[in-house]
Amino acid sequence: YLSQDVNACANCHVMLSAYNTWEKSSHREHATCGDCHVPQQNAMKKYLAKAQDGLRHAYVFSTNQYPEVIKATVDAKTTIQHNCMGCHQSLITAKPSHNADLFSPSKEQRLCWDCHSTVPHGKGNSISTYHGIHDAKGQAIQYPQ
Repeated sequence: YLSQDVNACANCHVMLSAYNTWEKSSHREHATCGDCHVPQQNAMKKYLAKAQDGLRHAYVFSTNQYPEVIKATVDAKTTIQHNCMGCHQSLITAKPSHNADLFSPSKEQRLCWDCHSTVPHGKGNSISTYHGIHDAKGQAIQYPQ
């Protein structure tokens, strides 16, 4: 769980939809779950976030309190946005007029997924979107109808 191995995230059935959509995205070649969802500023922030998220995930899964559609928390959105901009800095600065509102102090900052909503998880992000998906080892998952 402290590694960058996507199988650690995908071992929980609630994350299989996110895993399967990421697996079919262009991000698969360049980024793991942690590259986007965990702070990358330094090792302390990274492992503290992994510990906090891991405990929260274990709790909500063990107590069956996870939502049908999993959404990023405010803190998670901040981390993801920072990581998007970190990897795509050259694209952001290459088109300043297109991205001017990202840096305008007079406007509410837009999030990358406001325009790129299907990157990298596609359209099916609900835990009920199981049909035709595979586990982290590539085995087809059969769920009762």
